[in-house]
Amino acid sequence: MNDPTETSSFGRLLTSSIPKPQSPVTALHHYTTFDAVKEILRSHTLHLTHAAFSNDPSELSYGLNLIQDLFGEAGERAFSSYDFPSVLYYDTQPYVFCLSESEDMLSQWDRYAGRNGCCITFSHEISKLTSGDRLALAPVIYQEEDQRRYLAFLNEERQKPEYQGQNRLSTNLWFLLSVVFMKNIAFREEKEWRIVNVVQQEGFDAIEYRSGSRFLKPYVQIHCNPLPIAEIRIGPADDQDRLFRSVQHLTKTTRGYENVIVTKSALSLAPS
Repeated sequence: MNDPTETSSFGRLLTSSIPKPQSPVTALHHYTTFDAVKEILRSHTLHLTHAAFSNDPSELSYGLNLIQDLFGEAGERAFSSYDFPSVLYYDTQPYVFCLSESEDMLSQWDRYAGRNGCCITFSHEISKLTSGDRLALAPVIYQEEDQRRYLAFLNEERQKPEYQGQNRLSTNLWFLLSVVFMKNIAFREEKEWRIVNVVQQEGFDAIEYRSGSRFLKPYVQIHCNPLPIAEIRIGPADDQDRLFRSVQHLTKTTRGYENVIVTKSALSLAPS
């Protein structure tokens, strides 16, 4: 394995140069099912899913198409030794855990948790989970103008002498990984942030699989005991009171989470 200071230098530039919100973000939210909440608390573990197997089927293709559109034939020549999709599927694999700046948002409940789901609020200390060389936490870029400016900056930087000569995890591969932080503007209301873990061959033994509705979903894990969870919000459930009491029971009886605040969604929906 290469010297991590060599292999991660462009990776650090990739995430540090992403446009950040003007106001500091003190908490991030993850919408999920109540069963997933149970697993997260009991195992002190977050599951990061391979970006190509997320809920959005265009997850990687959107950014790759933008790269090709932006650089045209020059871009094709620069990456002629890479089959873009194949590299990100099988070689330098990006695994993501999705978060949002928005809490108690109807579209988030519908898309990711359902009315019987929960929203986990992580404190700012979640950034401490990404201290590894191939881990990062950063916001998603939605505006195409910002995406193009970001890619142009990275493309210029990757050609500088200090980033040349990297071996396995080359600047070209890191450049491709920038697609993980770009999404179609149609998703902008999500205000998404992502924990991203880059996995290469030496880490393949850590990859697990779970069954999705239509295919297997590869994932890797991040452990932290306890996780920096500040609050769990109960969705606009059909039986919100009992779901609230059951999740509160879970926090009170799970070591490390006894002081987690459990609240209810302020949204009111008709029973399904």
